[in-house]
Amino acid sequence: HKIDQYADAMCLSPHYLSELFRQTTGQSPKTYLSSQLIAEVKRMALFSELSLKEIGYHLGFDDSCHFSRFFKQQTGISFQHFRRTIVK
Repeated sequence: HKIDQYADAMCLSPHYLSELFRQTTGQSPKTYLSSQLIAEVKRMALFSELSLKEIGYHLGFDDSCHFSRFFKQQTGISFQHFRRTIVK
């Protein structure tokens, strides 16, 4: 989930890739990557019975607490609250 990994894959510096991305899309790579991760989390929560920990692991988070904080920071609600609302 780091711009460094994408920059390395494209043989660019992280700073240069970030600048190109920002000029092209108008948003930072971190913002874009976070929104894509959250979209995938929501999809997995909706269409699977995987737990918070399992979804986090599938998306590259080693620590479920970190993943839980990330989800809440991005969405404003806890993962458990989100899952309860989609069940209704």
